[in-house]
Amino acid sequence: MKLYTKIIISLILILSVNLMAENVYTFKDIEFKHNIAYIKNTNEKVNGIVKEYYKSGELDGEHTLKDGKFNGISKQYYESGALESEWPHKDGKSNGITKLYYESGAIKAEWTNKDDKQNGISKWYYESGALQGESMWKDDKQNGISKWYYESGALQMESSANGIEKEYYESGAIKAEWTNKDGKQHSIAKEYYESGKLKQEISFKNGKAISGVLYNEYGSIDRKMTNADFHRLGFKY
Repeated sequence: MKLYTKIIISLILILSVNLMAENVYTFKDIEFKHNIAYIKNTNEKVNGIVKEYYKSGELDGEHTLKDGKFNGISKQYYESGALESEWPHKDGKSNGITKLYYESGAIKAEWTNKDDKQNGISKWYYESGALQGESMWKDDKQNGISKWYYESGALQMESSANGIEKEYYESGAIKAEWTNKDGKQHSIAKEYYESGKLKQEISFKNGKAISGVLYNEYGSIDRKMTNADFHRLGFKY
């Protein structure tokens, strides 16, 4: 009788484990219809874990889906196996704190999403752990002044989508300043030598450079800038 009872209990445990086991798929096994994931060539919504792999066979990423929608924490990995990023989902939308990591395991960045939109403070870090930058977001748009720092902690840049943007030398001396309007450079942009003397100034209109002047370290005009200069600096013209 005791043996019979043990066999029944064992069968119940095995059955329970099988029922609890999650289905595992790759992206080759599924297809998306109107942002809902289905098992390929069926009308069955995906429930389980979807995994991606590097060509080497190492795990690249894993995602949990429920009723065809992303739910739970999605994770991406470096080929070495170290965690690269993790971001939570609820009912198919990104909700919660997203985190990025260096391969060493040090945190690289973190921000909060709400219904697929970035909201709140966003922070980036050097691998040493020193703060690299921070900015505020509202409904996926930059809101307020963003600040970036040298690894030493000295202020490197402060910017906003609308207003004056400034860049600094690590010594604290101003390096450049310009005005943004709706995320585009506008009006006159100025760059300085670390001595404080003007190095160049460029006039912008709707994000495009229209004219500019270069100065030598003594403060005298060197020459007018050309489209070749704007191209070299990466500006539209």
